Amino acid sequence: LGDAHYVSNETRISRDAWMRCAKLFPKEVECRLKLAELYQVVMEYEKSIQVVDEVLKLDPNNATAYYIKGVNIRDQKLDTNMALAYIQKAIDLDPKYEEALDMAGVLHSAMNSPLAVSYFERLAELRPNDFNVYYKVGMYHLNTRNWNSAIEAFTQATQLNPKDAESYYNLGFIHLELQMYREARQYFTQSIEARAVNYRAHYARAFVIE
Repeated sequence: LGDAHYVSNETRISRDAWMRCAKLFPKEVECRLKLAELYQVVMEYEKSIQVVDEVLKLDPNNATAYYIKGVNIRDQKLDTNMALAYIQKAIDLDPKYEEALDMAGVLHSAMNSPLAVSYFERLAELRPNDFNVYYKVGMYHLNTRNWNSAIEAFTQATQLNPKDAESYYNLGFIHLELQMYREARQYFTQSIEARAVNYRAHYARAFVIE
């Protein structure tokens, strides 16, 4: 019942269903995790952390609980280091926890930490056909101006998804920075072909021609 109403965006009914589940089944973990995620989505972080702590009392090795708590701390306290500590704990408990690996990579990437690549590489092993993983690797290398590695990652993303307009655009940007104008124009054109409503790529291509 909670899941059905959550999908329908009736979060209050979902909340009440999961709270009743927790009350009727004092040792039930799953409904508490769903309740914690709901509080997180509606930005009631204190309530989410409170429910997560209840889960950890019942199951001290619950990876999902540590992950939710880490994201709560990131969003509420803006403390990336503390958030990463909880997310890393989730990964230690479940090395194949895809959402946690993804989040750890994103947070390290935001700090320009080279650790980001190792998390994305582990995620790519679990999602070998997910172009988004390679796009995120490319963005890390783009921000650190490691052009060769960025080109390699964005190219891999476009091979997996020929409609990945953003990766084509970034390839164009890199070649523009390298003053390889013909190649840059080609990539901006491919970005437009992948997504016609794409003002940045139109502008960038015009800039290259100019």
